[in-house]
Amino acid sequence: MTDVWNRLKNADKPIALYGMGNGADKILSVFSDYGIKASGVFASDGFSRGNLFHGFPVITYRETCETLGGDFIVVVAFASSRQEVISNVRRIAAERETYIPDVPVAGDELWTADFEKSHADELARARALLCDARSREVFDLVCRARTTGGIGPLFASADPADEAWDILRPERYSSCADLGAYTGDTVRLLRERAPRLQSVYAVEPDRRSFAKLNACFQDSGLRFTAVRAAAWNTDGEALAFDDGAGRGSSVGKGGAETPTVTLDSLVGDRSAVDYIKFDVEGSEAEALNGSRRVIERCQPDLRVALYHRPGDIFRLTLAVNELLPRHKLYIRRAPSFPCWDIDLFAIGK
Repeated sequence: MTDVWNRLKNADKPIALYGMGNGADKILSVFSDYGIKASGVFASDGFSRGNLFHGFPVITYRETCETLGGDFIVVVAFASSRQEVISNVRRIAAERETYIPDVPVAGDELWTADFEKSHADELARARALLCDARSREVFDLVCRARTTGGIGPLFASADPADEAWDILRPERYSSCADLGAYTGDTVRLLRERAPRLQSVYAVEPDRRSFAKLNACFQDSGLRFTAVRAAAWNTDGEALAFDDGAGRGSSVGKGGAETPTVTLDSLVGDRSAVDYIKFDVEGSEAEALNGSRRVIERCQPDLRVALYHRPGDIFRLTLAVNELLPRHKLYIRRAPSFPCWDIDLFAIGK
């Protein structure tokens, strides 16, 4: 199968990027590696102000149609989960050949046809662990979307976000841990569905998000333990943390030094945890290792983000199965683009 990068490399039409920012930076970097030439950049109406991005004036889609003339390829280079934005991408795709390439949120690994082929055995082993037909279908569609950049398999892989709660068992949870708690949005959603919830352990490294998280639950009536740190496999290590805006903050190059914490040390050896969410921007493998004692002792349900690194979809699935071999594993993806918002659910008996 020809992957999206080689398809674009061999294209005989002009290529226009839809979107600016970090995602477009990464896509243009891959373009440079493959010798792919971009011919323009456009943005949604209201965001195209004639400013320059990588030397291109940022114009509207209509202006791009007039400038490039005839037929051209659209490469979507930003992320969104908003329904009106998804609908707009679908509208453009109905008019033009359109691709949504997958570039990593964390790390330098890139999903290509060769990457998929070289990890075929691990992909097959991870897929075989999934316990229902929809999970296996989502797994296959995600792999196809990542390889081809096609919007068909990308959007076909998505289910309503609320479906996650049909897999989880919030009515049973009295204690949870949220690693990558952000401003407390996922704890709020859990609390609405978990009448027995009494205690919460929350870990969030971003200083602004942590302040909002703390303020939100100070008088909540919960036993609320919040730590401003990066969830990791060791305690007290100082890691460079990109303290950027929003959910994209992550451990990486540059940024402020941030202490690390393990869930094992935070919970200790006596307290029980029924449910753990891992969404730590590419550090899920380390956070899982730092939670090993709690997981093996408490046998909790897990929700683990699988999309920050290309190999997460098989590496983290295999790692969770090693920790919880008797749990049932499911995969679901919420509506968004590019191929993000993929979660693994490990549900105990």
